[in-house]
Amino acid sequence: MRISAYDFGHITVDGQTFGEDVLIHAGRASDSAWHADKHRIVPKDLDGLWDRPPAVLVVGTGFYGGMMVPEATRQAAREHGVDIRMAPTREAVELFNVLSAAPSARVDAMFHVTC
Repeated sequence: MRISAYDFGHITVDGQTFGEDVLIHAGRASDSAWHADKHRIVPKDLDGLWDRPPAVLVVGTGFYGGMMVPEATRQAAREHGVDIRMAPTREAVELFNVLSAAPSARVDAMFHVTC
């Protein structure tokens, strides 16, 4: 998967543009409600990843970094052997593209596309 564009409020993944927060898991992108709180990712939000856990989870925290990732969420990822990396979404997009380019990469992502 490759992200070709990101700007405040929208992101383009493999040619499909989304106007909501996006979850990339197991080679699929979805903007369906994957988190209950628009400004926090809680441990329960990661439950859908455990069927095929990634090696790395890239979290885009928003254009201005407004999405919070509490320590309990980071700990839940580590307990499942997942390296969680967080950055404002523009930087997280670049990181995702680099990491996911490797042929055997197991990289998932959660991108907050607004604040």
